[in-house]
Amino acid sequence: MPVEGKEAVSGTFIAQRVGSLLDAIGEWLGNERFDGVIDRLTTFGHWSLLGVAVVGLLIQIVVAVVAEPSAVVWGIVWLLVLPLLQYTVMQFMGATRSLVTSTPSTLGSRAFLRAYALVALVVALVAFVGGIVWSIEAGSIQIFLFGLVVAALAIGTVWLALQPSLLALKIDERISAGEEALGLLSFFAKAGVRLVPIFYGVALVVAFVYGVILLLSMIGSSQAEIVQAVARAEMTVPLVLWAALSPFLAYIAFVFYFLGIDLMRSILAIPSAMSAGAPSGGGTRTSRKKSASKKSASKKKSSGSASTGSRTSTGSGDESPGSSGAG
Repeated sequence: MPVEGKEAVSGTFIAQRVGSLLDAIGEWLGNERFDGVIDRLTTFGHWSLLGVAVVGLLIQIVVAVVAEPSAVVWGIVWLLVLPLLQYTVMQFMGATRSLVTSTPSTLGSRAFLRAYALVALVVALVAFVGGIVWSIEAGSIQIFLFGLVVAALAIGTVWLALQPSLLALKIDERISAGEEALGLLSFFAKAGVRLVPIFYGVALVVAFVYGVILLLSMIGSSQAEIVQAVARAEMTVPLVLWAALSPFLAYIAFVFYFLGIDLMRSILAIPSAMSAGAPSGGGTRTSRKKSASKKSASKKKSSGSASTGSRTSTGSGDESPGSSGAG
């Protein structure tokens, strides 16, 4: 990023390298590549959702054979509900993308976006590397899978912050502070909606892989170990439901969120509208007064000429008999 003056350049070589790194990352990521990644993750999410439904049924069948026969009923319900949720995903995934692209927003500069991208990049690195290290120390793959989800969302955030056109976000340095605040609120809402396909795809892939691992671990295990594996599998149920419902929930939240933003934007526009309308309104009232005074003056003139004419005609009428008598 260019800086002004020698004092701003002095001692900022690290910041300049960071800025160059962000520029390189933004150019490498691009706009078209984001849409391609989103489409692939959505496809992975669809297949993983069906896979999670099948794995859930198989886990419940194992539980029914070993411990509780009625568990197969929950497996059948699971198998029927998830494909129905997939239909809502297909309906609202494209609708949320259309809402974002058809709702333009404005920011005053790229400063916040670049700083936000840097923070998200650090979060992605910490989540990925930390997930690997902590998973090895704890001897559990759950930590690594959770870190993978967080890292994927953070990388998506970096992508959106460095490519604001993906959010229908333009830069205009002439906007006011209030409009800048609305632009930031719009950025958070749009970024959250655009991250939904990433969360949907990555979370369901992680849930499917974890479910397969738990299912394989049940083979040759005791009843107590199977019960523990089922308890760990049940911990992924909220994640699967959230991922499957995320497009619908994001659509509803985005619509009402932007309703509030539009109301605030209308409030900010009131002073400028009043200042713009005051001179024209005053001129209109003045012109109305002038036209009214002209009309009253013309009425007085017409009434005065009419009275003068009547008096003249009366005087000439009085003089006619006299003149005839004289003759």
